[in-house]
Amino acid sequence: MVLPFKQGAARGLTAERLNTRLDIDEFETGLMRLATESFNTNDYLFQEGQHLDEDTVLSWLAQKKNRQ
Repeated sequence: MVLPFKQGAARGLTAERLNTRLDIDEFETGLMRLATESFNTNDYLFQEGQHLDEDTVLSWLAQKKNRQ
């Protein structure tokens, strides 16, 4: 089943806030790893960015940036 694409509120924030493509990839795959621990991929479908609002993502990225 293919779901129609819906742009999330947080789309593009990682590209604006993280330094390298490697940082962006690790952030995104890390979120996928966390999600698959709670939601079995045999039972649930992935839909990009629908449950993370802009403020939440910005707070995570700000914490990461301040640790450097």
